[in-house]
Amino acid sequence: MLSTAVQRWIEIVGVWDTGEVVFLSTLIVSILIMLYAMSLIHRKISLIEGEIQAMRNDQRVISEELELMARFKSKASSASSTI
Repeated sequence: MLSTAVQRWIEIVGVWDTGEVVFLSTLIVSILIMLYAMSLIHRKISLIEGEIQAMRNDQRVISEELELMARFKSKASSASSTI
């Protein structure tokens, strides 16, 4: 069955002109290159999204630590003023 499909493909391609084969080959290669570039761009965007998420988590942790330090400092200053 595979050989029949290959033979059929050869018959179809045999009818084409050389210019058509070159054009279609160039078109197919161009489409494959564009798909590959799109997959690379998608991967890079995913990595950037991961970095942004990590930065947001770091920012949240830092803001919580600053709030704790401010509370500690205000309690310490209020305790020293009562003494």
